[in-house]
Amino acid sequence: MKLIYVFEAALRAFVATIFLLSTIAPAHIMAQAVVLAGNYDGVNYYNGATTIIGQQDTYCFEIGAEFAVAGNGSFDLTQVTMPLFSSAAINGTSDLAGFQVSIVSDNGGQPTGNVISSFAPLEVGTTGANLTYDINGVVQGGMNYWILCSPIVPNNGTLAWFLAYSTIYPGIGNVAERFSSGGLPSGTWAISSGWGSVQPAFSIHGVAIPEPEHYLLFGAVLAVLMAIGRQSIWRKIFVSSQMRFFVKVLSGWVSMALISFMPAKATAAKAAVAGSMYLSPAALAVTKDGSSIFVACATADEVLRLDVSTRNKVAITMPESPDGLA
Repeated sequence: MKLIYVFEAALRAFVATIFLLSTIAPAHIMAQAVVLAGNYDGVNYYNGATTIIGQQDTYCFEIGAEFAVAGNGSFDLTQVTMPLFSSAAINGTSDLAGFQVSIVSDNGGQPTGNVISSFAPLEVGTTGANLTYDINGVVQGGMNYWILCSPIVPNNGTLAWFLAYSTIYPGIGNVAERFSSGGLPSGTWAISSGWGSVQPAFSIHGVAIPEPEHYLLFGAVLAVLMAIGRQSIWRKIFVSSQMRFFVKVLSGWVSMALISFMPAKATAAKAAVAGSMYLSPAALAVTKDGSSIFVACATADEVLRLDVSTRNKVAITMPESPDGLA
């Protein structure tokens, strides 16, 4: 009996450690924003030249720069930094609410895909400064996007966007431009990347969105504990109310962790993220023998089956979005 009590104490400590590590580690990872894309360090832009957005003489300009998201998987956008100033000397005082910065998907080399995020570039002064804005939206690693700065009200003055580097180093990254001699710019964008083409400066940050695989390990640990609990030598240990408590807590955390890290907008934006890599886990279940774990994936309309021993994963397509497991 004494030996069993020793084993019981050791297992309680083990389960408690797993619980604490599984709670702390994902939160620590999620807190780390990384640079997803950009062409400068967020501080040192080229202050010798700018590109014009809005009204200049009789023309109205709209500008964009292409970028590819670094890394793999899905990312939540958090911030964008860009050096701007309101150029009242060019065309009078600007109403900043009449301009918009947006992140859009690439569409065959044109900045005409879905709008991922947009905001008004407020707090722009009459001298150049790096300005950081909070943004949201989901982007995919390895995919191309555009950052656009656009007038949304005609005859509304001018914004100036500093370049990322000197004009003696053109041709680094694609630049999109269109203009109109009356009203707001519209129609096909002119895309340039060769001589004379220099991107305006920007730096985009975001955080990685964890996939179900990040938490399946904890489900596997739980399954192993449950399987061990059915072995006769361990039954007395698992009869302990303390052990039942720890196993229940761990089980509950695994399920809640899978659900809590779903983006809040996953349901409303399901069509917008169709084809993305995020699966939106909604429920977790373990077989009685502890050999398999099932994860209901709401966005992907499928159920994942994970073999605990081989770690092989099989996707089972469902006729509609699964929100629970029997």
